[in-house]
Amino acid sequence: MVRSQGTPEPALQLGALLDHVLDKSGLTQAALAAVVGVSEAQISRWKSGRSQPKFSSLVTLGTALRDRFPVLGVGPEELVAAAGYETTTPKSQPPLQAAPSGSEENDAEFDLATFVPTTPVEKALFAIYQANEQRMETLIADQQRQFRELSSKLDRLAGRQPEDDDDANGGMSAGKSA
Repeated sequence: MVRSQGTPEPALQLGALLDHVLDKSGLTQAALAAVVGVSEAQISRWKSGRSQPKFSSLVTLGTALRDRFPVLGVGPEELVAAAGYETTTPKSQPPLQAAPSGSEENDAEFDLATFVPTTPVEKALFAIYQANEQRMETLIADQQRQFRELSSKLDRLAGRQPEDDDDANGGMSAGKSA
């Protein structure tokens, strides 16, 4: 792959971009490494500039990020450019596009309950999905608990007898005089 000569510090740019991805996506270095099929230590070396990632690794990672976290605006082109590679793909390289996911009919039949991840990308994304699902279940349980507590308080307030109001007003309820 041809390296770009116009960028003096591509490793620092790639490290900053990877830090941005980790920060904004909530992914860990381990999850990022699993997407590409490298070690967490390798991701650390990429971030620090001690190692140059392969072009194909950047394309794999960029495609996964673009597909799963489109709001980040980071895809293969951005990672490849940040690493100092030219963004024009030589004729020997495949285009920087994700493979089509299949027909809409096939996508609609996907059953997550029976899904078994097999590739590193699938395993990493499935682990992220499971962690997010667990967080959502915890948030929903907390919201349900808070709702029950508020409902109970409202029921107690709505069910107060006039005597309760007398006690709260120093023995005087509205409309009564001493």
